[in-house]
Amino acid sequence: MAKWRQSSQSLIVPGSFHVDKRGDSIVLAHDDEGAILRMHSFPDRDEAEGLAYEEDRLVALRSLYEELNSPYPGVISNHVSCGEEFAPIKVSQGEREYYLLYASPRFTYGVCSWDLITYRALLSFIHCNQTMTLYQVEMFLPLSQNTTSYENQIKSLQCP
Repeated sequence: MAKWRQSSQSLIVPGSFHVDKRGDSIVLAHDDEGAILRMHSFPDRDEAEGLAYEEDRLVALRSLYEELNSPYPGVISNHVSCGEEFAPIKVSQGEREYYLLYASPRFTYGVCSWDLITYRALLSFIHCNQTMTLYQVEMFLPLSQNTTSYENQIKSLQCP
C-alpha cells in the first residue's frame, strides 16, 4: 500500500510526492520520476452533491472523445472524431474507479494526436463523508513511465 501523508488542508498527498504549491483547494506536487500530482478539494459537499459533480466532470470528459459532425463538411470528412486508442479507459477496483487518459503539455484531456500528447494521466474522485469533501485527484506521468505504481497509489486513496 502506498504511503500517504495529510497536508494542512486535509488533502491526502502520496508520500513520494514533493509539494510545490498548496492553496485553499488545490495541491500541486511532483515526484523524482517526473510525475505531477494535481489535487482539488471541494468542501461542504454531501455524497449526492459529490456524485453529481463527478458525473458532470465525466460527461464533459467523455464528450471530448465523441464523434461530431464536421463544422465544414466536404470532400475530406463529414465527421470529426478521436481514435479509439486515445479514448479514456475506465478501471474499477472494488469501490475505487479511475480513468487512464492522455494529456497535453498543459495538462488537458481530449488530445487525439500522438504529436500533441505529453503525458499519460490518471484521474480519480474520492468523497469523504466524514469531512463532506470531494477530492479530484489527477496524476500526470511522462509517456515513457509505467503507470502500475501510480495506479496502486490511486487504488490506495483513503480519506484523511
